[in-house]
Amino acid sequence: MSRAVTDLARDTGAIVADSLLSRGPPPWARELGEPNRAVVLSIVLLGVTVLLLGVAVLLLWRRQTGDPSPAESERTDAGQPDESTEVSELDRIKQIDDTVSGRLPQQEIVEQTDWSEAKVSRVVSRLAEDGQLEKIRIGRQNFIQINAEDSTRGESENRPAA
Repeated sequence: MSRAVTDLARDTGAIVADSLLSRGPPPWARELGEPNRAVVLSIVLLGVTVLLLGVAVLLLWRRQTGDPSPAESERTDAGQPDESTEVSELDRIKQIDDTVSGRLPQQEIVEQTDWSEAKVSRVVSRLAEDGQLEKIRIGRQNFIQINAEDSTRGESENRPAA
């Protein structure tokens, strides 16, 4: 009996396959011919237009919310600070130093300002290179010691050139 079932299944499969092949591929798979160039061009132009509108809306939204663009934020971080910014950063560190007795932990500057750890590190390193303060490493912590105006001049004159 199993041989008869197998033969029947094979014959039925052959009949179904012949029937499908005789009709050809389904309508959705048939070749429709060469696409119209005007239709393809209009679809591409529509896509580009939608993309440009999306970028314009994003830029306007950022301008309205006050978020700086990535290029602007890189420019302000990477560019050399002007004198007024440097003075205000040093003054801000001096104000924090006045509230702490002894050496000022660098982490205290992070906690008392809205600056990130990276910005505090950059500012402190730059001011230390300029001789306006000293950065002292004790263990895993940095401590800041602000130099007096008079000792800064003498120190920078006695410091060997890098």
